[in-house]
Amino acid sequence: MAWYGDNGYFRPYVSVWEKKAFGARALATVLKKSKRTPEPVLLTSGRRHVATTFWGKAWCENLERYADFANRLPRGRTYVRNGSVLDLAIGKGTVAAYVAGSELYTVKIGIAPLAKTRWRRVVSRSTGRIGSLVGLLRGELSVDVLNVLCDEKEGLFPEPREISGRADQLGHVGRGLPLAQGRRQAAHRRQARRRLRHRHRRRAAHRAALLYGATGREE
Repeated sequence: MAWYGDNGYFRPYVSVWEKKAFGARALATVLKKSKRTPEPVLLTSGRRHVATTFWGKAWCENLERYADFANRLPRGRTYVRNGSVLDLAIGKGTVAAYVAGSELYTVKIGIAPLAKTRWRRVVSRSTGRIGSLVGLLRGELSVDVLNVLCDEKEGLFPEPREISGRADQLGHVGRGLPLAQGRRQAAHRRQARRRLRHRHRRRAAHRAALLYGATGREE
């Protein structure tokens, strides 16, 4: 909905802090029955990169290769960086999150399991490339093995057709923010009407002054 202001039409601004505050209250209501505490995604102070580990960066690089996600990734990074991801849960083949926006949203992402034939090819190509069994037990992998695992076509990471996702409004528990927005918008409407009336009065007074100065008589 648009509102009339000094510079045309605009929508009332709602800060990120307000959205997060309403979202947190709505999420507390949702998680109350399950007695589960939220697990938000929080970046450490001064940190701008969403991923810092090798696997995290590899996941991001894999997604950035595909045009399907070109418009979604920047927006997703913004939500993460400003702390709008209020809860994140990772399960077998699924990632679920509660995100604070204009309302509280549920975001669910499904990832197809790696095909057995593809896994066998990964194992076969990695065989003989492990430099040290001790290093493998420590989680240390050689460059050759990492290249196999991160291969664009035959590695471990999924392609767009293997990823599904949807985002939904949470419903009545997330209506606190729209209610506050409605009150804010009503206040903006009243303020805009007052400014418009004041502007009309000033213009009428200015025209009357000009007419009186030119003719010597009042309008």
